[in-house]
Amino acid sequence: MDFEPANGYWRTADATALIRRAADFGRQAPATFSVETLFATVRPGEIPVISIHLRPLRGEAAGEVKVQLMSGGKSLETMNLPVQADGGDTISVQFHTALAAGFYEVAATWSEQRHVREFYRNGFWVSPADMLLTGQKLGVQANILTRDGKPFMPVGTNVFGTEENGWDFSGPRNAAGWEHDFVQMHANGVSFIRTGVWMPNARFVDGDLGAVNERFLRNLEAFLLSAQRHGIAVNFTFYAFAPKVGNPRQDDTLNPAQNPFLDSEMLRHEQSYIRSTVSRFRSVPFLSWDLVNEPSFSNPRNVFKGNYPNNDPSEIAAWHKWLRERYGQLTILADAWSDAGGTGNVRFDCHSSSWRPELWPLWQSASGASAGL
Repeated sequence: MDFEPANGYWRTADATALIRRAADFGRQAPATFSVETLFATVRPGEIPVISIHLRPLRGEAAGEVKVQLMSGGKSLETMNLPVQADGGDTISVQFHTALAAGFYEVAATWSEQRHVREFYRNGFWVSPADMLLTGQKLGVQANILTRDGKPFMPVGTNVFGTEENGWDFSGPRNAAGWEHDFVQMHANGVSFIRTGVWMPNARFVDGDLGAVNERFLRNLEAFLLSAQRHGIAVNFTFYAFAPKVGNPRQDDTLNPAQNPFLDSEMLRHEQSYIRSTVSRFRSVPFLSWDLVNEPSFSNPRNVFKGNYPNNDPSEIAAWHKWLRERYGQLTILADAWSDAGGTGNVRFDCHSSSWRPELWPLWQSASGASAGL
């Protein structure tokens, strides 16, 4: 309910009517209903691409969908679109009102036989490309954050979308939901939030170029515009726990995963993804960046377990190189290894929490591959 019932409300005729309407709603066949924007941010002069999705889970849809374009609580344009039983589950919407820069909401109501079945609200920004270039500037002095050069003690939280698979900015997103959240956060004293990508990036990264697609960038831009509007600083995180490229298989346990920190192909994809995002928003003053949330090194399949070896070719090659450069000769390496468990001057850098005995053959192969080591 969108109101707080007063004492005695549930004994009134209004309450009885409300309960009857709720019961009638509950008897209806279930359906999914939503409003989708192709881009959550459009440029002045661009036409917003908007679709209504209606899919009854039983039977066929009928009735009509009322769509309103709104700004600042005022209706700018309204249309009533008939629902065709054989017309598929998508209705295209095109508004004809000239749109100035600012935030707009799209409110849609599906009705059958004058009874409201479903309601959904989405939104989008109309913004020139330079609209994000103002705002309080984040900075660092020694070990403290600053905002516009003054010490800044942030109060904040993680913020993501509530849509399905909302842990990134790909696919359909709800800018009206973001705007509502930022209004509430500002009212409650939040001054800093963190967002980003917590999922594999195959859905929004071009397979050939490795760059994020335009929908991802426009969605992220809408998120940042709401943050700017309400004076909230943003930290964007590119990965969670370990860098993930594409959509890696989790069931392939026979072969080591590509090393996200050493493999040259992985590093190239990671750099393309990060560079394509940062280049679009590098001049946003209230935006900061984080590479990996709670990073684990180096095995991407064993997060939260310390420095856990991955046994991939890149890691093994780096291990061999480190042994050669540090010890130079096999006899020195052997002495260091034999002294590792003693109480003297230990020269071999291994720790019980991270060292695995099965890696012993690696330095043996390294020593056998070259003269002296």
